[in-house]
Amino acid sequence: DPVRITDVSRNVRRDFFLVQMIELPKRLTLGEFALKVRVTDEHGQTRDETTIPIEIVADQSLVNAGERDR
Repeated sequence: DPVRITDVSRNVRRDFFLVQMIELPKRLTLGEFALKVRVTDEHGQTRDETTIPIEIVADQSLVNAGERDR
């Protein structure tokens, strides 16, 4: 679902970073996929999107590493 961000700054921004967690479908199998990300600037009436390659692997050591980062 879209998330609204309220940004307050006294200075004009040159760039803006946003982190948003996504949940992948549980039925997603191993393999290579393309994740499409779309950002809409409602104030500037612009929209941009990009595709990010991702790879789903079955490596228990990577799962454990992710749990340590929390």
